[in-house]
Amino acid sequence: MWPRSGGGFRGWTLLLLIAAPLEFFNLLSIAPLVTRFRFNGNPKFSGVNILKFEDHRIPYHAPSIQSKLSWDIYTDMIEDDRLILLIYGGNMYSILPKRCFRDSQTLNAFRSMVLEKLIPTNASAYTQKTNN
Repeated sequence: MWPRSGGGFRGWTLLLLIAAPLEFFNLLSIAPLVTRFRFNGNPKFSGVNILKFEDHRIPYHAPSIQSKLSWDIYTDMIEDDRLILLIYGGNMYSILPKRCFRDSQTLNAFRSMVLEKLIPTNASAYTQKTNN
């Protein structure tokens, strides 16, 4: 005869009842920790990044990088009430907080310059997001 196990709730049952919804909503994932570890370990993100948007190029300065970017790498712009995303590549973007602009005139001049640079390559460029 097989040994008989007792009926009723066991400790593992309670554990599974708690873990199942957490796993269903992806709350047990370590992905956020991996992302934070990679971000903190990348020297590109440890210092101040300076971008200067000029008519023909974009000088980029970081603690370990000195580069001049071309406008044609950017394909789209997305804006909400706090920041502007300049999209390049598949899932890559430059984040520009609106607080880095001196005033609304500077922000409007930047928008105009970006739209002028993006429209030849992407007629549907520029999406403005609003929080309603």
